[in-house]
Amino acid sequence: MSANTNTVFPEGFLSGAATAAYQIEGAVEEDGRTASIWDTFSHTPGKVLAGDTGDVATDHYRRWQEDVEAMSALGLGAYWFSISWPRVLPQADGRGDGTASPRVGCDDVEFVQQPGPYTEMGLPIDATGVEELLLRLHRDHPGLPLMITENGAAFDDRVTPEGRVHDGRRVAYLHDHLEALGRSIDAGVGVRGYFAWSLLDKFEWAYGYSKRFGIIHADYETQRRTWKDSAFWYRDIISAHAIVSEV
Repeated sequence: MSANTNTVFPEGFLSGAATAAYQIEGAVEEDGRTASIWDTFSHTPGKVLAGDTGDVATDHYRRWQEDVEAMSALGLGAYWFSISWPRVLPQADGRGDGTASPRVGCDDVEFVQQPGPYTEMGLPIDATGVEELLLRLHRDHPGLPLMITENGAAFDDRVTPEGRVHDGRRVAYLHDHLEALGRSIDAGVGVRGYFAWSLLDKFEWAYGYSKRFGIIHADYETQRRTWKDSAFWYRDIISAHAIVSEV
């Protein structure tokens, strides 16, 4: 078998991964943090599947050193993350309202069923959308530097008895979207970087912990981290600075 390089990323291209505060931090009462609207939302009966909350999540706030070591092993050039706002500016309460909608703000939108693969969230997979968007932005704003700050999907990931997570559908998803990004770069679009969503499995709002997005699996009972096949694949892409497939 020989290696066939399909896409080579330009010099200085940044490959990273992303997360968001409430979805992974946990430690909701540590270091002066007060309640946010998401604390209020998740603790309101009926808002979140199975009554899940972000009180612990993947405990990233306490386990950040372990997670940074994983980022280093992956070869990430950057980590896109946020910090819970009431941890920075504590407030009196976490008043807020919301409804448990899988597509926030789109309750009145009719989604037409399309042929082809779907994610575990019921969303169609079509990587050409990224390419079309980047080309349009390049056409409308020539020379504008761009960065994909979140790109990923939920799939039904399970740990095998051997301790592996074979998430081939996510590997295919990331591969196709990075190929589309590469075609955009070849067409002259100034894409400076790409962040896989997400680094870790996480709290998914109204879905609680029922949907998994991470390239690293999190056991929510033990907080054990397990690299999925997609993490090993992404590490190799970053190392090669290219998408290399065996033919």
